[in-house]
Amino acid sequence: MTEAVEQLKPTLAALTDDERLSIADWIYKSADERVDPDLIDELERRRIAFENGSSPSRPAEEVIRDLRARFA
Repeated sequence: MTEAVEQLKPTLAALTDDERLSIADWIYKSADERVDPDLIDELERRRIAFENGSSPSRPAEEVIRDLRARFA
C-alpha cells in the first residue's frame, strides 16, 4: 500500500459504519472504466444479496483466520 493509503486508515477506521459504507459506495461508483463490466455486475448482485439478507455473511476476522489456516 502507498503511504497515502496507510495515512488514511486511522481516519477511515474512526468513521461510523454508515460513513464507511458511504465511502465504499463512492469508491465503487468511481471505479476506473477499465474495470470489467461483468465484475461490476457481479459485485452489484452480491451487494443486493447482502443487503436483502439472502447472502450469508461472516466477520472479516473469521474469514481471514479460516483462509490462513487453509493455506498455511
